[in-house]
Amino acid sequence: MVVLALFSADSLDNASEIATTLAVIFVMMGFIGLFSILSSRYLLPRLFRRIADNKDVFLIVAIGWAFLFIAIAEGFDLSVEVGAFLAGISLAQLPYSKELEDRITPITDFFILVFFASIGLQIEGLGSLLAFWQEAAVASVVLMVGNFWIMFYLIDREGFSVETSFIGSINMVQVSEFSLVVGALALAQGYIGPDVLGYLTLMALLTMTLSTYIIAYNHAIYERVSPWFSRFEDGKKADREIKEYNNHAVAIGYDEITERALPVLKDAYDDVVVIDRKTDHIEQVKDEKQYEYVFGDFRHKEVRKAANLSKASFVLSSSVQTEVNEILLAETNDEAVVFVEAERIADARRLYDSGAAYVILSTYLTAATLCEYLEQYFTDPSAFEAATQADIERIRQRQVATNDSSSLFESTPSTGGGADD
Repeated sequence: MVVLALFSADSLDNASEIATTLAVIFVMMGFIGLFSILSSRYLLPRLFRRIADNKDVFLIVAIGWAFLFIAIAEGFDLSVEVGAFLAGISLAQLPYSKELEDRITPITDFFILVFFASIGLQIEGLGSLLAFWQEAAVASVVLMVGNFWIMFYLIDREGFSVETSFIGSINMVQVSEFSLVVGALALAQGYIGPDVLGYLTLMALLTMTLSTYIIAYNHAIYERVSPWFSRFEDGKKADREIKEYNNHAVAIGYDEITERALPVLKDAYDDVVVIDRKTDHIEQVKDEKQYEYVFGDFRHKEVRKAANLSKASFVLSSSVQTEVNEILLAETNDEAVVFVEAERIADARRLYDSGAAYVILSTYLTAATLCEYLEQYFTDPSAFEAATQADIERIRQRQVATNDSSSLFESTPSTGGGADD
């Protein structure tokens, strides 16, 4: 960020100007960074809690927040990249970041394409790209080897195992695309010419191409070189335990069905993860302090990844959308037990054919429950009275919880909840 801000300065003619510019940059970035941290703690959670149920407003406000920081950065004579970076830091702290990440991905992919195209347009033909091809080839080798050993040293000294240090280091040997951002900005400021930008671009192309295959075969490479790297082994080194859901239960959508099923699932599994995209539902789950939760639309890949759906042992879906449940059945492992919901017999048959263990048909269950109540009414009135009183109490409790949530989230109308949204 400092390099980007420094390149956006008007002039850097001597050491005193550079020192003065750096001091001003640090002060201005400090103010913007402090605003970013404070807003991520006090302003953004309240703001996004009110608007997160409306997908369109949710995305527009997030983009608007990024442009606000860009405008502030430009007002302080910093580069737009600095403002966008700090805006991303503040948004990443929110519990809604997974949903936002998946919704913003198509936009970022498009602008990444535009960015690389703009870099190519600034290179004056193939001659500029290959002007320093020999230097680029040598620098690529030196940087890849240097990056590996620097990262290996840094990771290894933190006490990680040799394999983790090796895999983590070899996955980061390529030249970052950030070098192209700096190069494009330096070219725009007149610090370098098109040939130097072509040199940086060729170096990035070479290292990124090679690293693609290196990452694909990183474990195979480690198996070949592990005897040599065994000299770095130390009995005190061990990888950190990272919490990852495994053999857990996942509930998709938070409604009357999943609410009554969650205590049963909690008795059977150590971790129960609820996926829902209604903020009031997530707040209710959070207040119970018994279940994990992921905010977002189940149809988004990042949301499913956050819940580690592929490793779940039991999945309960309260969505009646057949396509959603088919995605669910396709991603769960073969040993997982999956309960889904359907509205029509034909949909239930399709879901059974796709591997569902049980398909909830609300009309069938309603009819079965009604028959039980009628039988109790005629044969055991006291049992019928107790059952109805229990239902009334559950309705009263849910109404109280709903009213409490409404007092907190009384702004934007919801576009739907859970996976049905």
